[in-house]
Amino acid sequence: MDLKKIGRFISSCRKKKGLTQAQLAEYLGITNRAVSKWETGKSPPDPSIMLELCSLLNIDVNELLTGEIIELEKYKESAENNLICLLRNRKNLFIIRLIGELLTICGIIIFLGFPDILVLNRTQEIVMRAIGIFIFGCGNATTYFLKKY
Repeated sequence: MDLKKIGRFISSCRKKKGLTQAQLAEYLGITNRAVSKWETGKSPPDPSIMLELCSLLNIDVNELLTGEIIELEKYKESAENNLICLLRNRKNLFIIRLIGELLTICGIIIFLGFPDILVLNRTQEIVMRAIGIFIFGCGNATTYFLKKY
């Protein structure tokens, strides 16, 4: 998916309907900042509001994900490509979320377990616990930010 192309398409459709970013956002129950992120290609619309967005802009989901009006002859091919792309993105997000959760668990184990099992002096124990906290934080940050998607 080309987010910049999709963003330009959303902007174009919104303007054709005579809506501002704020008005579109209000109809969808989101912030106008979210609409701005779509239109600049920084993020795609959330799947939970895609149908409502498409309805407001008088387009369908395949046109939204393609970033252009689709001619009838190319519709099936475009729909299949969009579905494949969405599934790839979903798989990648799942893998990253899994890595984040594994980092969180490893951080807890390092923080709570290793310093007590290993024979360490006080400085080594502090360093080991700090590493555990850092890894735990990285895992939590990863899973937290992915919850937005």
